[in-house]
Amino acid sequence: MKSRFFTNISHELRTPVTLVTAPLENLIRKYGPFLNNGIGSSLKLVLKNGRKLARLVEELLELSRLEAQKASLKEQPTPLVPFCRQLFSAYHSGAALKAIDYSFHSDLPEGAHFRVDRNRLEKIINNLLSNALKFTSKEGSVQLTVSIQEEDGPTPQLLITVTDTGRGIPPEDLPHIFDRYFQTRREGIATEGGTGIGLALSKELAQLMNGSLSVESEWGQGARFCLRLPAREASPEKGMGPFDPVAELPAPDGQQAESPAITVPDNDDESPRPKVLIVEDNRDMQQLLKQLLAGEYDCILANHGAEAWALLEAENTAVEDIELILSDVMMPEMDGYTLLEKIKGHPRWQKLPVIMLTARAAEEDKLHALRMGVDDYLLKPFSPEELIARLTNLIGNYRVRKQLQQQPVPSKMAPDVTLEDAPSADSTWLKEVQDAARDALEKEIKLTTAYLSGKVFLSDRQFARKLKALTGLTPNSYILEVKLQKARHLLENKIYATTTEVARASGFGSASYLAKVYQVHFGKKPGDYLS
Repeated sequence: MKSRFFTNISHELRTPVTLVTAPLENLIRKYGPFLNNGIGSSLKLVLKNGRKLARLVEELLELSRLEAQKASLKEQPTPLVPFCRQLFSAYHSGAALKAIDYSFHSDLPEGAHFRVDRNRLEKIINNLLSNALKFTSKEGSVQLTVSIQEEDGPTPQLLITVTDTGRGIPPEDLPHIFDRYFQTRREGIATEGGTGIGLALSKELAQLMNGSLSVESEWGQGARFCLRLPAREASPEKGMGPFDPVAELPAPDGQQAESPAITVPDNDDESPRPKVLIVEDNRDMQQLLKQLLAGEYDCILANHGAEAWALLEAENTAVEDIELILSDVMMPEMDGYTLLEKIKGHPRWQKLPVIMLTARAAEEDKLHALRMGVDDYLLKPFSPEELIARLTNLIGNYRVRKQLQQQPVPSKMAPDVTLEDAPSADSTWLKEVQDAARDALEKEIKLTTAYLSGKVFLSDRQFARKLKALTGLTPNSYILEVKLQKARHLLENKIYATTTEVARASGFGSASYLAKVYQVHFGKKPGDYLS
């Protein structure tokens, strides 16, 4: 019951946080250059603290999962040195402001992979680094070290230490430093704010990962936090995470020309404004979404899944020409999952793109939606620019696919290429193409039409016809989409420290081209994940 309560309260907190951060981000993006420095700085300060509040909600939710014993590990092979260096680099600017000697050291090979839960490890390291910088005075030092410790037991351990020259921890506080909600008992010491959650959460996460977190400190001499985890080496991970080439459709034709991803055509007589069905039970969120989209889209509002489904099932004239559904997950009467299941099972609406905009941040919730066929999944709080970019691409793809389905099948096309064939055969063929593309990127083989057509034993021309009939994509468009999805997987999981490394690993010739097409396709710059 407590776990469900915290999940629900997290949702309730995420929604008002979104209603604070999203309008602010939109204002800053639109009017930032025209605001005076004072107003602009104030808005950015509010946005920064709104995001901080969102992180605090995440910490409380994580604690509730641990207490209810509902937390589970999601370990995957991770290049530990680049991963830790990336986390470390995020605090460079804060260290520079205080003239702190900020350094990173590692005894591990650069390419060594270990099985760790990246999300939990990131939370621990971020907490330790932010605390070290907070309590270290100007011109002090903070150091992050990664090494292997073999002498303390039968199995080697990863040792990650954060050492600072700050004020240290009073001896009477030391036994309680990892207690939940603990604040110093020594009078006259500024508490520097905080909730007493971070270190408690970090220790419990370390224990969840079968490791430990300890501290050594002398008052006035700084502190050294030591995280020990089982050192289990692993081979680099293959694959890119969930990607359905039919659901997550196209990027542009002609990658050689370096054109950006496909967009919805400008509003003219031949291209009506796209119509979007917004399914959201919170009235303020409804109005925010309508306000954000009103410039480019006609919006139909539904207060929950049941109301939306009543419109869709009756094929109401209000929704007869909608081109996308944007839905919350947690709603009364009918939730987003049930609505999605009904949409994907309806002969008229099953190919309509659906985006879930939700506070449900758990990986299992996202995977559940992806398995049900959702086209995209965006968490609250969200970036308005990112939301609009995703809508633009999905609607553009939907229009291309719809036009192709309305065209007669060429007489020269082989019978097994038509859209009316058995879905299982088409899905199997598409999976073969997808696996071949992923394998090429993993092995750093140049991904071309000739390579893919050879893998499925077709000529280049036959391959292009069949791929376009099934997905609406030319081979170049499909290849670009695969590369973008690979890049997105690498960026979201913080596997590399620079966009140049991400570009190389995902098959792009340059970081600048990756940045150009990625921002158009996903509404975010690759650098936004690394800052």
